[in-house]
Amino acid sequence: MRSEIFDGFSEIEKIRLIDAARMQYFPEATDFIHQDQVPLGLYLVAQGQVEICYLSPAGTRTPLLIANVGMTLGGIECLANKTAAASGRATAGSCVLLIEKAQLSDLTTDPRFVRNLAAHMYEAMLRFNMFRSAEKDMNVPQRLAHYLLQLRYSDNSVRHSQTFIADTVGCSRQTVNKNLGRMRRDGVITIEKGVIQIKSEDVLLQWIDTVED
Repeated sequence: MRSEIFDGFSEIEKIRLIDAARMQYFPEATDFIHQDQVPLGLYLVAQGQVEICYLSPAGTRTPLLIANVGMTLGGIECLANKTAAASGRATAGSCVLLIEKAQLSDLTTDPRFVRNLAAHMYEAMLRFNMFRSAEKDMNVPQRLAHYLLQLRYSDNSVRHSQTFIADTVGCSRQTVNKNLGRMRRDGVITIEKGVIQIKSEDVLLQWIDTVED
């Protein structure tokens, strides 16, 4: 398993850090990061995926991000002693490694880790800007294609329900179904047993540039 949070660390250092972390396995879909609680440390996704959602004061659940293997969660809030900025739900069969607060605080004295944590925050800002751009400037088919790239696994498959995708895109499930059919006819995706397979990132990006509402 590779994670950018450990870029610049030797293999022996990485092994020691991972060995010191606490493993948490989730046989069923489980909420483990809660917006009303300060995270216990930095969570590293070791297997599966984590759905990141924002819960509004009115109780509306808005999907924000799918955290794949190697991505980290909760570290900034833990160090700042702030409640989580969003909730995290591990999908069934997922596993995370928890670097607890004491170990995390020690790591902040290492310039390599600070640099990697800053890079993580930079990527989060870029992602926020892309989401805002998608909401403002893209039509529904373009937004759908954009979010499929965010929701995919490393093998370019998207395994979430159309209801979840619709909530992410901000449209009805029927609109998602209609546009997925359009993408399939255009040859940019295939769908088999509910699993969406993206042909390639380049093909989908080209489709985003040319598709009309």
